Amino acid sequence: MAYLTYDEYKDMGGSITDAAVFDRCMARAAATITRMTHDRVLNEYPVRPAVKYAAFDLVNTIHTDAQNGAEGREIASMSNDGVSVSFVSGGTATAAQRHGSIVRQYLEWEVDVRGTPLLYVGVDA
Repeated sequence: MAYLTYDEYKDMGGSITDAAVFDRCMARAAATITRMTHDRVLNEYPVRPAVKYAAFDLVNTIHTDAQNGAEGREIASMSNDGVSVSFVSGGTATAAQRHGSIVRQYLEWEVDVRGTPLLYVGVDA
């Protein structure tokens, strides 16, 4: 399930110019959203705006990581002509943690048609 089409991505200001690259990044983003929402938004139509925004940010993050060879590491600084990339060391967030944070930012307060929070894992504390 693609929560965001390439045309929608471009209309939102996306910078990926190759549709095939977008499709690969969107597949990873969709898997993250689907997993974290426990399939609650998988068959929703139309796709709610919060899911589209989460997908947009995830696609950009996944693409940036791949472009910079970050392999899931958090980038601390970059320069351009000297092609210098520095990574944060010690206690850094993994790619999965950063991706989860993006999904939570957009979907934390969203609920499904029955009123169940989209990110609810089934255990009350």
